[in-house]
Order: sequence, then structure tokens, then C-alpha cells
Amino acid sequence: MRMLLRIKIPVEHGNRTARDGSMAKAFESIFDKLKPEAAYFSMEDGLHTAYCFTISTRSINS
Repeated sequence: MRMLLRIKIPVEHGNRTARDGSMAKAFESIFDKLKPEAAYFSMEDGLHTAYCFTISTRSINS
């Protein structure tokens, strides 16, 4: 399975969750499940954006 996951986060909410540590916990949980090959963070359309690239032959639910 190949997958590109794009996560867009409003700036105000992203800044607040980055400060309180909940964003890091959320991404850690996502990355633990998906085991991405690469992850990049940027701005797109005025929003914080994360790109997660996964190449896997296993099921996400396994």
C-alpha cells in the first residue's frame, strides 16, 4: 500500500496545541501506527500542513 496523508491544521489551533504538547502526542500516535517513510511540515493555503508518506505491504489495522 502506498499512501500520502496530508493534514491541514488551522494556525491558531496549531500554535495552541504545539505549545501545550498535544500536537506532538497526536503526531507520535499517527506515526507509531503508520510507520511513515518520511514526514514533512510546511504551510499550505495559510494553514500548518503535515505530509506523511507511507509505503507498506501490511495492513494499518494489524
